[in-house]
Amino acid sequence: MEQAMDKLRDEMAQKSDNGYVQAVGEYLTAYLLTHPTAAAAIMTEGKTIEGSLQAAKEVAKKKQQNGVAVMSDAAVYVEVMKYYGLEENQKPQTSAVLGLGLDDILGE
Repeated sequence: MEQAMDKLRDEMAQKSDNGYVQAVGEYLTAYLLTHPTAAAAIMTEGKTIEGSLQAAKEVAKKKQQNGVAVMSDAAVYVEVMKYYGLEENQKPQTSAVLGLGLDDILGE
């Protein structure tokens, strides 16, 4: 589990200016504390926080209207968990809605 935590923290440190990476990284580290068996999924070669955001972005693109897609935090976290092959049974603590253009998700 410590290696998975380190992997997440390293990516968060490398992308310290990206609030989305920080939010998802914090979510995943909290998840690991209560689900230590998820460490293997986090350690999967090639899986990154930024990759999980890209997966959520692809889902949002399918739902966009006039270049804008809105996904709740809960919907984003569902996609993050799918990306890692994990199931999330508890709702995220926040229920705010993110209203962003698609390019905002990864800072493009």
